[in-house]
Amino acid sequence: MDKLRVLITNHAAAARAGSELYIRDIATAMIERGHTPIVYSRKLGDVASELRAATIPVIDNLDLLATTPDLIHGQDHLNTMEAMAYFPDTPGVFFCHGWMPWEAAAPRFPRILRYVAVDYPSRDRLVFEQGIPEERVRLILNFADLDRFKPRGPLPARPRRALLFSNYVNEHTPAKAVREACERAGIALDVIGMGV
Repeated sequence: MDKLRVLITNHAAAARAGSELYIRDIATAMIERGHTPIVYSRKLGDVASELRAATIPVIDNLDLLATTPDLIHGQDHLNTMEAMAYFPDTPGVFFCHGWMPWEAAAPRFPRILRYVAVDYPSRDRLVFEQGIPEERVRLILNFADLDRFKPRGPLPARPRRALLFSNYVNEHTPAKAVREACERAGIALDVIGMGV
């Protein structure tokens, strides 16, 4: 298999959130397979630092890339189209990561050869709301690194602890109801995410 230089675009490589962690994980997997991922985002932060620590180049200005990528792995339409315009001979794929975010709206562009949805609602958005022909859309479900996340033993008959994990949760969202339900059931609750 040919080794590829892949420019990965995303609106941010800052907070440890959904698409940012996705680009970290796929870039790391590409390096392990001998490819050369380069991450492009105008907003850099903690995730960019993690990528650089893994020897993955990260840029916030396309002028810094002194070679033409073989493929543009686009996420978030503005950065994708910026990269497609900057490298006029490079083909691309566009990954849709959500039903709602405006950044996930798919650009319709002839050099985007495939559109990839990471879940069924994203696929429906591409096909039924954004006019992307079904034959150009692929479904590649979100993944988990099974080397990193090992299966645990069987759950106890009665749970003692619960974890509510979300970057959108705070005391004004369902966290309050979950906390109250856990208290009534005698279950200790931990809540983690950017909102708490």
